[in-house]
Amino acid sequence: MSRTRLAPLTLIATVLAAALLLPAAARADDRSFATTAIDQAGRLARYESATGTALTRVDRRGRAAIPAARRAVQATRNQIDKALRPLRGESTSTADGARIKRRFVALLVAEKKTYGTVDRSLAAFQRGEVSTGNELQRRAKASIAKIRKQAMRLAPALRRLVEGA
Repeated sequence: MSRTRLAPLTLIATVLAAALLLPAAARADDRSFATTAIDQAGRLARYESATGTALTRVDRRGRAAIPAARRAVQATRNQIDKALRPLRGESTSTADGARIKRRFVALLVAEKKTYGTVDRSLAAFQRGEVSTGNELQRRAKASIAKIRKQAMRLAPALRRLVEGA
């Protein structure tokens, strides 16, 4: 099993921190979307943290910790689905708000897919297929890096949405 662990995703924490530091002066629908996004992001952050802890435990304990890590990954994927439902139901009042919503939803969908890859890598390690597990883990890490980069670009746009500029 690979000794390098998958770093927990920080997409939601980054966007959440950017949104909480700013006044909420956007139009009503945009403000409602931002509030919903922040609420869902806060809930999802707890699951992401638990998954990161479970993945670290796999590195320390090995195969014995894989079933618990897979359950944590599945719980996080389920929470992403729960977060997407209200976000998709929110309407926005500006073109900028709609663009930010599309990007935010797309990042959550990409994050869910990445957690699917993490689960597949854990399953491969559990079956003893180390090379397959390492390849899937490499793909997941690349996806995480891409999601982080996109989240960093999204944070200023969300800040503008919250400010109403």
